[in-house]
Amino acid sequence: MSKEYISAGEINKYCYCPLQWYYTRVFGEKELRARYRLLHPDGGENPSFKRGREFHASYAKREKIRRRLRVACAVIIPLCAVLCYMWLKAR
Repeated sequence: MSKEYISAGEINKYCYCPLQWYYTRVFGEKELRARYRLLHPDGGENPSFKRGREFHASYAKREKIRRRLRVACAVIIPLCAVLCYMWLKAR
């Protein structure tokens, strides 16, 4: 690895796709493009992109579920606390 520091842009790339970040960091974008052209001289799509798209689609679904759970917890927990307080006060 050529650089000793990681920039904010690299952190963003890592959050999006850790493998893409790793290969870019190790080989560099220029080398990756050259290797891609060697594998696909006609410019066709790499079959491994299908695996990447499937991964990102499943990640998006999981993230959507997590977000909904966080919102539900943010609403339900305070509501339960208020109801318990009101129930205990009424006794």
